[in-house]
Amino acid sequence: MYGEKIKKNFVNPKNAGRPSGANASAKLITENGDVIKIFFKVNEYEVVEDAKFKAFGGPVTIAALNVVCEIVIDKTLEDCLKIMDYDIFNELEKVPEKNIPDIINAKNVVKMAVENYYIKKEKELKKLNKI
Repeated sequence: MYGEKIKKNFVNPKNAGRPSGANASAKLITENGDVIKIFFKVNEYEVVEDAKFKAFGGPVTIAALNVVCEIVIDKTLEDCLKIMDYDIFNELEKVPEKNIPDIINAKNVVKMAVENYYIKKEKELKKLNKI
């Protein structure tokens, strides 16, 4: 049913967990009840140095999150916002049609993490300006 790349990324997701020094994150509860969290360690140049995930979901959800973590590492936050569904889809191959929302959710949680990073940074800057 699933292609080899989905199986590989599901059985042995090397990006599962939370990176030390994570300073950006997002959580998404999907329509089918999956719970996904993504964490980034972003450096001072707004480049993702590390990315990890935690999830309660099916094989395609886990595989898509593992792949999207690989995709974002060494990218700027601006480049992370440009990730498309097909970038993840192409890395997994043979994704059943019913699991396409899992790919979309992986992309969306990345964008949420970037937005959360900028919101947090803006709050910190406002706080500094009040001092």
